[in-house]
Amino acid sequence: MSFGVDKSESSEDKQIVKAITAETILALVALGGIFGFIAWRMGLANMFGTMMATAHDLMLNTVFFLMGVIILAGAFTSLLSEFGIVSIANRTLSPLMKPVFGLPGAASIGVVATYLSDNPAIMPLSSEKGFLKYFKRWEVTTLVNLGTVFGMGLIVTTFMLTRSTDTAALGRAVLLGNLGAIMGGILSVRLMGRFGKKKYGEDAAVVVEDDEGYDLVRFREVRPGNAMQRALQDFNTGRPDDRRLDFRMGVNLGD
Repeated sequence: MSFGVDKSESSEDKQIVKAITAETILALVALGGIFGFIAWRMGLANMFGTMMATAHDLMLNTVFFLMGVIILAGAFTSLLSEFGIVSIANRTLSPLMKPVFGLPGAASIGVVATYLSDNPAIMPLSSEKGFLKYFKRWEVTTLVNLGTVFGMGLIVTTFMLTRSTDTAALGRAVLLGNLGAIMGGILSVRLMGRFGKKKYGEDAAVVVEDDEGYDLVRFREVRPGNAMQRALQDFNTGRPDDRRLDFRMGVNLGD
């Protein structure tokens, strides 16, 4: 398995800031506000119905669907890392993820990404420095198993719930199915972790703190520019040149 930080993007122009800042909270509130507003305007059932109808259409074009998942997940993961949301996830969810899966809290980003879409959403995480800095090398080997556990979870769950009737309610079966997948995933991830430890050892880190020159947990790298410019750079992550959105901002001082 090949993984590691993408060296194509230089970190020389990046700045080091605290891992969780005011903009982290604002970004989290903004994301929640966007989805909350959509759910309020459309209704929660209609919002998920639209998401599932879109997913169903994408599933008819499986190859394009998988490509779309990878591209969107890459941009989304980069955005979460840039604004410190990965740091919040790692700090708040480590008490849950460590005893259950034996992984850092940042792995919950992979859980959410794959549950909302499909397994390939885990792939961009294997080259995102802001995500990998929380992992040992052996822990990264388990991400494939983690993605397989939760991949297409929301799609399958919603599809089955829509098949429920008054005489054949499937809610309990869907719940048991999700719990069974999680239990199987715990076993799968931990078994893969044992093989990973044998190959890489228990202490080898993906991102070495001494090489970076700053506390990896308390601080994070950010791109230069304002929030909008940085968000656009994240959006362009992994996109070909002819599909990128680039804007130049400035002030006209006159002649």
